[in-house]
Amino acid sequence: MIEAVFPGVYEAELTITSDEGCTVVLEIDTAFQAWNPPVADFLVTPEEILFLDPIVTFQNMSEGGTEYIWSFGDGEGSSEISPEHEFNRADSYEVQLLVTNIYGCTDLATQTIQVTSELQIFVPNAFTPDNDGNNDSWAPVINGEELILSYECWVYDRWGKLVFNSTTLGEPWIGENNIDGAGTHYVSSTEQYSWKIEIKKVDGRGADITTGTVFLVR
Repeated sequence: MIEAVFPGVYEAELTITSDEGCTVVLEIDTAFQAWNPPVADFLVTPEEILFLDPIVTFQNMSEGGTEYIWSFGDGEGSSEISPEHEFNRADSYEVQLLVTNIYGCTDLATQTIQVTSELQIFVPNAFTPDNDGNNDSWAPVINGEELILSYECWVYDRWGKLVFNSTTLGEPWIGENNIDGAGTHYVSSTEQYSWKIEIKKVDGRGADITTGTVFLVR
């Protein structure tokens, strides 16, 4: 095997010697031609990728390429020069870029990226439990459920009496007193309630306690 260090046209000389000592020399003016291979490289933006905004831009920094094949590590790919891609869940992904030049030479660049979750709680500040099919219940919306070890929610009336308690993510409160069985207590106008949510995180990441108020509007 001959290794070409620099691009260009290379000559070759072949010497054949028989068992009797006879020698033949064959000179080849254009034995083979060597080209510079492409260099594959890319940048990932943003550096910190959150699942709340999972669209990632891949900036192609390759040199000498004419064709580009991307593999995003989630079963999808692209042939664009600098594509964008949206990841569907938080995970670790091995992204590969295969670069080919006009001579068929290739190079491969690989980066492992991490799409991480961020625990966020969105809590409505009012609801109207009048059974009209619009905003009839109250329920916190939480992103990053895979970070949650345990969840508990409490709702208190204006006198501090507990009227709702749940340890199930997404369980709604429709305004009734489900603690002491007193039945529904829809108000005639607007009444303010206070709530508290406690979330313990996995892997010893601590706990989040959030409080606020919600208006039951009749």
